[in-house]
Amino acid sequence: MNVDRSTLSPMMQQYFDVKDRYPGHIVFFRLGDFYEMFFDDAVVVSKALELTLTGRDCGQEERAPMCGIPYHSAEIYIKKLIDLGYRVAICEQMEDPKLVKGLVKRDVIRIVTPGTLTESNLLDDSKNNFIAALYVHGGAASVCFADISTGTAELFTHKDKSAGELSEALINEISRFSPAELLVNSEAAGLTQVMDFIRTRMELNETVLEEDKFDRELHLGTLLAQFSAESLSDMNVDESDKCAVAALCGLFYYISDTQRAAVGRFTELVTYSDKRFMEIDLTARRNLELTETLRNKEKRGSLIWVLDRTRTSMGKRLLKSYIEQPLLKPAAIIDRLDAVEELYNDPVLQGELGDALEGVYDLERLMTRVVYKTANPRDIKALAHTAEQMPRIKALLGNVRTNLLKGLEGKLHELKEIAALVDNAISDDPPPVVKDGGVIKDGFNAELDRLRGIIKGGKGIIDEIEAREKEKTGIKNLKIGYNRVFGYYIEVTKSYYDLVPAEYIRKQTLANCERFITDELKKAEEEIAGASEKTLVMEAEIFAEVRDFIGSRLAEVQETAQAAAALDVFCSFAEVSMRNRYVKPDIVIDGTLDIKGGRHPVVEQMITGEMYVPNDVYLDTDSRRMAIITGPNMSGKSTFMRQTALIVLMAQIGCFVPADSARISIVDRIFTRVGASDDLTAGQSTFMVEMSEVADILKHATKQSLVILDEVGRGTSTFDGISIATAVAEYIANKKKIGCKTLFATHYHELIGLEGRVEGVNNYSVAVKKYGESIKFLRKIVEGGVDDSYGIEVAKLAGLPKGVISRAKELLSEMEAEKYAQSGAPKKQEEEQQISFGSMKEEQVLSRLRKTNPDEYSPRDAMLLLQELCDMLNG
Repeated sequence: MNVDRSTLSPMMQQYFDVKDRYPGHIVFFRLGDFYEMFFDDAVVVSKALELTLTGRDCGQEERAPMCGIPYHSAEIYIKKLIDLGYRVAICEQMEDPKLVKGLVKRDVIRIVTPGTLTESNLLDDSKNNFIAALYVHGGAASVCFADISTGTAELFTHKDKSAGELSEALINEISRFSPAELLVNSEAAGLTQVMDFIRTRMELNETVLEEDKFDRELHLGTLLAQFSAESLSDMNVDESDKCAVAALCGLFYYISDTQRAAVGRFTELVTYSDKRFMEIDLTARRNLELTETLRNKEKRGSLIWVLDRTRTSMGKRLLKSYIEQPLLKPAAIIDRLDAVEELYNDPVLQGELGDALEGVYDLERLMTRVVYKTANPRDIKALAHTAEQMPRIKALLGNVRTNLLKGLEGKLHELKEIAALVDNAISDDPPPVVKDGGVIKDGFNAELDRLRGIIKGGKGIIDEIEAREKEKTGIKNLKIGYNRVFGYYIEVTKSYYDLVPAEYIRKQTLANCERFITDELKKAEEEIAGASEKTLVMEAEIFAEVRDFIGSRLAEVQETAQAAAALDVFCSFAEVSMRNRYVKPDIVIDGTLDIKGGRHPVVEQMITGEMYVPNDVYLDTDSRRMAIITGPNMSGKSTFMRQTALIVLMAQIGCFVPADSARISIVDRIFTRVGASDDLTAGQSTFMVEMSEVADILKHATKQSLVILDEVGRGTSTFDGISIATAVAEYIANKKKIGCKTLFATHYHELIGLEGRVEGVNNYSVAVKKYGESIKFLRKIVEGGVDDSYGIEVAKLAGLPKGVISRAKELLSEMEAEKYAQSGAPKKQEEEQQISFGSMKEEQVLSRLRKTNPDEYSPRDAMLLLQELCDMLNG
């Protein structure tokens, strides 16, 4: 909208001055009790938030479009705008309108963006709200993630990588942290693969900052102020690492600019120059459903859903971090497992700690609001309530034996001074905002108590004046009233006009009475009104002092918060392990993976009406490094492989595992190639997605990795698929290429031939019981392969019409006959290849067991035969 600014009022000119400085933002312009938007901003916001669009005279031919929201409920409106992709500049009144004649000074006090939210009611308490800065220069890159609301900051650096490797590493990190906002320099914006990924897969748009925003000389001071540090070495940052320093400067310049303060909220920067955590790429995280389900993106049905019995928001966020960052160092893993074991073995201690943690509020986010001076009285009260729990928690940990729990006890501060100050100063049930009054307790400040006495005694003072004036004047119905316009007044009816003293000053004439004031009444009014205003000012000052005192204890509160969060996670692990019959895994270094009676932690919680069938798995880096698993669809192959990966991951985050026993060697990465899906946004077909995932595995897997492959090669023709699957299996099994622990499920029975031909490959299959025309999946993984996928039987179970099933069997018979005729081999006899027990009597089974040479049967067939006999004997 074209506006002639020369005709605008001073206030509207002030608005446009602000708008010129923030052209890409919605400006919330404070007018009294409302934030107002004008012109184009008003049109946009009224549509986005479904607000009524009004107008305001501003000296133009047309009224200025205008809409507004109450300032006290602005947060929810801001969140809606942020979610829609807008940025909001909050322009506040910097002076009290009551004390200023003319135009009130206004300025932007904060810029709100997706990554700079700090209000708890606008954030998910179970996960961090990260903002990230990516800086790329000359083949090196650094990316820093920070959560303003919790004070968390983590820095990753990459050097000496190819362009492809660099992009893949950055994609993995960015997808793992899932930042709400991403800042990049121009060179980073040129990483097409990374930018395409964040736009299409993460639905996140990057903001390109000018190079000077990353400049060390301009912004190093701002960076150090955010960490209350004197040098980069205090932050554990290599001063010669240009990318790292630039990423940090750019990110914390932006944070300071949007928050309008460099307040020292951050106490620690976690840097990653060595490999401390297992790498889990986006594909593996999705396929294993670590924090959300693949299909519905829900927490229920994911690993975190099973493991989360945390009591605090801080614990929930840390648990998510643990799941996404399994440890690599055996000593650190064992420390966690030992801590969980101590709590597991002492359910009384665990229960008492859980009860105490129930009373712990979100210290991290409360302290952010304290530091940024946005905490309200109820925030302070919640923080003090949490502080009151700390002596109890610390005492409960007084006799723990394990190193990690001892360390947490040492990091828990009792915070007694905070608790005592707030208890003495802040009302037990304070109002949500200071200006409502009643925030400070009686007895805390003598001057405040005196002013409150004046206010409380105000009615008595007025009553005394009224009684005295009645007696002095003889006006029996004289009364003193009050309204907001005239203040206190003496009201006299017309019948007593002749008794009104000369010193009475007429204030207002009504139909049946006159209203007057006197010097005494005016003085009393000023004293009472002055006391009310002074009380509010003094309460605000005292509250600010209390808040600032708490802010000065940031380091110890932050350390306490981190310790409480870790304790919460370990209690959760112990509780889940007790409820679900998990066992402590043995962490070994011989390369073996030996799980007895393993179960899928999620599936066993989801199934109803049947028992979960446990399975064993043994893999090593020598003669049993690859398991080829054959069997029908729906029989449990994928569940078995996923549960193996999840058991390994659970062990490496320090949790007990769903098994009878487990010996687990550390794996550096878990790779998964599971299922089939298109990636239409990236222009890739099912087969292209599959091959891309396989290529990533072959490129990055090491001898210490765990690989899960399901149906490689199914997206193309049969012969192509068999060739690709065989070649992939041979490549992974080859010690000179990779030679890592691998579970490879397939319908290509030709892969069975790898056993004996390729070192380290062994065949397994899913046991199936066949009753005539029906089958039953036993969900048991047994040694030996099968050469039938039972596809038609599975189709029958799925509900295909009988006619379709019959026709499929006819076609299968014809194709098998043609196949064997062409090869010259005799047609296989299904009865001899696959034992069918459904029509056999008990005597027949016994006869088969007596008369048959055991060598004629594979271990699998013998097991099934014995199982059938057991079933018969059991009725």
